[in-house]
Amino acid sequence: MKRSHLRWLIPTVLYFIAVAVILSVYRGIIYSRAASSKLTEMALTIGEEVRDRDIVMSEAMSAMTMSGKAMSLYVMNYNDNQIQTLLKDIVDGTELTNALVCDEEGKGYDYLGKDISIGSEEYFPILNSEYSKGGTGMVLPDRSENARNTECLIVSGVKFSNRDRGYLVATLPIDTLVNQMFREQYIMDKIAVVTINGDILADGKGKRADDFSESASFWEQLPPGISKDTIKLSISQKNIYMGQVQDYGYVFVIPFASVGGGAVVFVRESAMEAMTRETMNDYSAEAFRMLLASAFLIVFVLISHFLSDRIEKRIRKKRYEAHDKDELTGLLNRESAMVEIKKYTEAEVGKRGILFLLELSDVKEARENKGDAFADEKLKEFASSLDGRFRSTDIVARFEDDKFMVFLKDIYDQKDIRKQTDEMQLFLHDTRFIDADKEITVNAGAAIYPDNGRNVPDVVISAKNALERSKVVGKGVLSF
Repeated sequence: MKRSHLRWLIPTVLYFIAVAVILSVYRGIIYSRAASSKLTEMALTIGEEVRDRDIVMSEAMSAMTMSGKAMSLYVMNYNDNQIQTLLKDIVDGTELTNALVCDEEGKGYDYLGKDISIGSEEYFPILNSEYSKGGTGMVLPDRSENARNTECLIVSGVKFSNRDRGYLVATLPIDTLVNQMFREQYIMDKIAVVTINGDILADGKGKRADDFSESASFWEQLPPGISKDTIKLSISQKNIYMGQVQDYGYVFVIPFASVGGGAVVFVRESAMEAMTRETMNDYSAEAFRMLLASAFLIVFVLISHFLSDRIEKRIRKKRYEAHDKDELTGLLNRESAMVEIKKYTEAEVGKRGILFLLELSDVKEARENKGDAFADEKLKEFASSLDGRFRSTDIVARFEDDKFMVFLKDIYDQKDIRKQTDEMQLFLHDTRFIDADKEITVNAGAAIYPDNGRNVPDVVISAKNALERSKVVGKGVLSF
């Protein structure tokens, strides 16, 4: 590939690499924002249900606490009518479905007056250990392996007027928590409503997740990398928490406002990607349109360059048609070029320019060994590439059989000289080719007008001398 082609290819490749890097970074930002937005949406939706259930449980807890205080005025087996009325009020005034009162051995009666005995129930030792001195809280009725609790117990420790102790126990359905909080429109990995001590009041069994064991503490079943203390702190301080977990995904906690517990939701990264796919698809479409627009822009620039080059060639062709041209190459001949340069240098004081004299190596040898037709073809190819390299205002001519001349106008500053010198050196490199295992190269000599000659012939002589020096130095060399 020629270096002239690389001048277009390398910037184009670098441009697309830069665009790809920018789009990749921006994609990460878009995904982060989409994930945060989805987490917020889920937290708000589930939070509404948590607040609704919190009101229900708060009302139930308040009713139990107030009834427990009222029962302190009665004796359990003497004022059974009054106590039974309190139990009915609890069931009628809240979402509690059952209410009973019992002594420290678990014997008593429910709100319908039916005798009960709960002393043998698995949860009863918890009542004796945690509520024997009063207080109100929640207890799961069944903690056995593979238990599927659809209700929890609200318990309040009672001290009757005769100083006997007992328990006020009511039943609160919790299966509705699953239906209300864990909506199908969200993809959640692990989901649960838990108490501050790790009891699982409800989880996503039958919905999205089914790997929580209700017989074990919730804190023992957290996915790796998720802090138990962070979740407990959020619940205890009644603050919503949303966080990202490395190598897992996301977790957010919605605590109850009055009850010691809350909803905990775990979302894997793959689930978040699925829930944000629509947003990311929109981004991908925009990114594709940007890349397509970039490609059209580059094509437009290339076409513009091609058209401007064609226009310059036509202008040059019209200008050359008014002068004597070399029959083989179509370039100006030596005499016409000298006239053109002289017109430029004499048109105005202070004009400056740079003249290059180029020579193809081994053209004479090619004529002798391969004939005039072969040598002429190589000269025509070289003339064509030389003609298309420069501006329409520059003077390009065939100087002798194997020599060509280029005069660049309006070259005033050193930086312009260096730039044109580099361009010429690049051209010399690009025009190297191998013919019959022999490298054909181009040497060049340069002279600056008027620094290296007060008139055109003097500048040409300086360029000739520079060309001879370049051939001594080596092949494909430019000398001043």
